[in-house]
This record gives sequence, C-alpha cells and structure tokens, in this order.
Amino acid sequence: MSRFRALRFRALLRATLREMLRARALRVAATLMALIPPAGTWALRTSGSTRELLHAAESSPGAESSPLPAAQAGVGVSMIVLFTVYVFILVCGSIITTSVALERTSKVSIMVFRHVNPLMVVGARLTALAGVVSGLVGLLIVECAAIDMLGLLPVRGLLTVLGLADLTTGQLAIAGACALGGVVMFALLYAVVGLFVRDSSQLQYAQFPVSLLLIAVFTLSYVAVLNPASTAATVASWLPLSAPMVESGRIIAGTSSMLEEIGSATGVAIFLLCIALTMARVVVPRTVGRYSAATLTHSPHHRY
Repeated sequence: MSRFRALRFRALLRATLREMLRARALRVAATLMALIPPAGTWALRTSGSTRELLHAAESSPGAESSPLPAAQAGVGVSMIVLFTVYVFILVCGSIITTSVALERTSKVSIMVFRHVNPLMVVGARLTALAGVVSGLVGLLIVECAAIDMLGLLPVRGLLTVLGLADLTTGQLAIAGACALGGVVMFALLYAVVGLFVRDSSQLQYAQFPVSLLLIAVFTLSYVAVLNPASTAATVASWLPLSAPMVESGRIIAGTSSMLEEIGSATGVAIFLLCIALTMARVVVPRTVGRYSAATLTHSPHHRY
C-alpha cells in the first residue's frame, strides 16, 4: 500500500511540476528575479552614493576597515531579506492558492479527489513549488557567481563589507531556516484557502484574510528591522509569523543572542507543525466531503 501511495504521489508531483512550469505567473516571476542581479549591478555601478562602498569592497577590506558599521550593514541586509521573503511569499502564495483552488473546482479533478487524499495533492503541489523556488534561488546564486568571476561587481568583497563573511555556518543555517519556514508557513495558509474555495470566482475574496495578515506582518517587520536592537525587533523575532522576516537581519547586525536565534527558529518550526496538523486533521476532513460527483451537475452556488 505504501509503495502504491508513493507511485501515486510521484505521478501527482510530475503532473504538478509540468503545470507550474507552464504557468504564466511563474514565468513572469522567474524573469523578474533573473533580472535582479544585472539590475543591481548596474545600479551599484552608476550610483554615486555607493562609490565608497564599492571601493572598499574592491580592496577586499577586513572588518576593521569596513566603511559601514555593523548595525548599518545589518539594517541594509535585513531590508533586502525582508523584501525577498515577502516577494517569495506573494509569488508562492498566489501560485499555490490558484493551483489548489482550480484543482478543487475542475470537473475532471473532482473525480480525482474522490480517489486521492486532498492532503496528498496539496503535498505534491508544495513539493513541486519547493523545487521551483530552489531552482530560482540556484539561478540567482549562479548569476551572482558569474558577475563576480567576470569582475563586473566585487560580490565577495561586498559580503565582507556587509558582515556576511563573518557569520558562522550555524547562524546562516538558522537565518535560512527561518526565511524558508516563513515561505512554507504562508504557503500552507494559502493552500488552506484554496481548499475552501468552491468556485474560481471566489478566489480573490477568499485570499483576503491571509493577505491582510501578511500585510500586517510585513508592516511590523519593516518597523522592527529599522532598528534591529530595539524592543520591537526583539518581540517580532519571537513571533512565529514575523520571525522569518526579522531574525536574519538581527543575526547579521549582531544584536541577537544565541538563545533568541534558537528560540526564533524553534517557534517557527512549532507553528509550522501546528498549521500542518490542523490542515491534515481539521481542514482536509471538512473539505473532502464537499466535493462529490453531484458538483458536476449542480450549480457552484448550491449549498451542501
């Protein structure tokens, strides 16, 4: 039975991956992300305000000769991380909600849902989305490495100036785990929205609660990263929803203790586990019975 489930999951994963790669929204997002390194290189090279920073980066400075204080470097990098995580959440949330909702409202897919656990379908879509996101991140890394090798921008020198070269493997792992946990967390929330959608016309309205929550979290995180040593930043780093956008900047700025780093990552992991369990034991059992063969012949506005 487990082997049969594994084969079914792989078949769903392949179909989902092909569908996502054909999606116009994903192609547009991938194109825009691929343009970020060249655009950033051009902006840094042509801006007069970054001349001193580039000169220090090209000289391969040590920490003692960095033109930026640690706190200022932390604010700058944490802002980049904040907007990066926010953009990834928006892109992944939109893709996963639309994908799950269309899967649930398609007449052909309704028949599939009668024989396949909806949780397996959502899991396959999240796995495919994780693969796509990993590919996008890998593309950005390759582009940055190529820019550094071609001498267009001293990427390694900039990492040293911004304080990233001094981070330990453990700190980078915690920051990366928090950011990834935030993306997965909101992707699950958007997937829950997709499971409750009965008709594709309800999609925009159904996303409103999660989108409003995301905007509130982004606003809190933006205020917090302006001063990584503030009380607001400390509180935001302990909240599971805002920790992915705040904690990485505090780690870079050197204002986060080891206890706060581990506590933030643990809080994100526990909250993510709670969402997954709620989705598996509460949401899926309540939605699996709402879609039956009767939906094929009844109006989408009919109450069941």
